[in-house]
Amino acid sequence: MKQLEEGITKISQEVEIPEIVMRKATETLTMIKENDDMKVKSKDMNKKHTYRTVKAASIAAAAFLVVGTTAFASTKLFGLDDYFASWGTEIPEEAKNLAQNNVPQEEKKGEKVDFRVREYLCDSNQMYFVIEAKAIEADKYLLIPQDCSPKDSVQNLNIEGVTEGTIGEYAKKQGKELLVVCTDVNTGAGSVSIDFHLEKDGTGVFIYTTENVQKKKKATLTCDTVVYPYGINDDSQMLRDSFNFEVENKSNENIYAYKVTDAEGADAAGIQIKDIQILETELSQRVEIIYKNNKKHEGLVLQVLGKNGEELSFGAEGGYTETLEDGTEQQIRNYEKTKLSKTLKIRIKDVYTGEVFGTITIERQK
Repeated sequence: MKQLEEGITKISQEVEIPEIVMRKATETLTMIKENDDMKVKSKDMNKKHTYRTVKAASIAAAAFLVVGTTAFASTKLFGLDDYFASWGTEIPEEAKNLAQNNVPQEEKKGEKVDFRVREYLCDSNQMYFVIEAKAIEADKYLLIPQDCSPKDSVQNLNIEGVTEGTIGEYAKKQGKELLVVCTDVNTGAGSVSIDFHLEKDGTGVFIYTTENVQKKKKATLTCDTVVYPYGINDDSQMLRDSFNFEVENKSNENIYAYKVTDAEGADAAGIQIKDIQILETELSQRVEIIYKNNKKHEGLVLQVLGKNGEELSFGAEGGYTETLEDGTEQQIRNYEKTKLSKTLKIRIKDVYTGEVFGTITIERQK
């Protein structure tokens, strides 16, 4: 944990970081710390995650999700537009038709809570799901995510206009019992990020973001759910269920190959770039870089820079690094949609030490 704290301190000393950006940075460095825990020999799972993400375990396997909360403001049903706005951005105009709110799904009646997918948005790089949870006895239960407790500030539930007191105090004032709700969408990705929002009528909303691993044009996914009274550790009192829903990737893809024209930064870092390509859709850009890590740096990141000299803004999932079968490494970085120039610069940095080895210049091929 020491390296994480030192990294965060070093970054904050160099530039004034807004609170919301600082939270992303903390998530990023925390995931780096988890590298050792996530390294396994399987080809599909050998990923050392190095950017913004929250590790998720399958609820179906009796594990729970780590749920993050973000301050939202909403006067209507919470949706993807609100979620993007909460991060200070918006869905690109050309990508709005990728968002779907008429989701084909299995209708199931829950014992205490009904779940359904309200909306989703996906392209070939990323997936966003808005999943709602409605207590059947809404006047009896207050829904909370698994990582909240009665002693936490009620602000953690992101209820519009409610900022004072604790969750326990709010529940008592409402005359309600605390009921924990958890969701997990099985996409096959090694990591997810989940935010929670409680609407004024008591509906819980999970915003689930992850990498589009399968990259199929159509897919049937499963959402696992768990419901239990707060404070209960008896597995027999945990209501587990699941339902299926369908998603469609309507995005158009453009794949651009790049070549290195100036490798000075790579030479300084002791890496050899093998291949660079960028997959672009209406929603995002996915940068894939394959390189030989000759000095076996653990915290190496290759940051694509914009015109202002700073890294481009992350998309739903920042990215990760994985080791390929031939021993080379592939780094994936997902960015928000922006107009990319023919020539780009990539900064090579060690996130553990903060050392910047320099930049490489790449040029798009025809």
